[in-house]
Amino acid sequence: ARAVGVVCDALGTAAPASAATDWSAPAFLADFVARAPDLTAVSVTKRRTPLRSGLCSGEYVELVADHARWVSVAFEDPDPTRVIAAVTALGFAIQENTNYPAALKRIVRATPANAVPDTQETP
Repeated sequence: ARAVGVVCDALGTAAPASAATDWSAPAFLADFVARAPDLTAVSVTKRRTPLRSGLCSGEYVELVADHARWVSVAFEDPDPTRVIAAVTALGFAIQENTNYPAALKRIVRATPANAVPDTQETP
């Protein structure tokens, strides 16, 4: 029940009157997503491959969201200069830096003309 409160607070919505302690995926979608017009249920498959550039750890991500396939490269480090060095070394310094939730919203709202078709089978 506490976790439900945390989720509801993060989503800016009230907890359902029938706050169950364990939801199935369909019940969760019905209780939360169906009654919140700002939320969208999205089918997502994500494959992550770790990588390194210099001293910075990162990952290559293949993402299929609502049948649109996208790829991403991300680096993380407590020292921002390492991240800048990593992306610069790989030629990505000119690319937009977008966080995952914002990118997922963009993918879901993309028109089919902007989406890359899913031509590979995902596990």
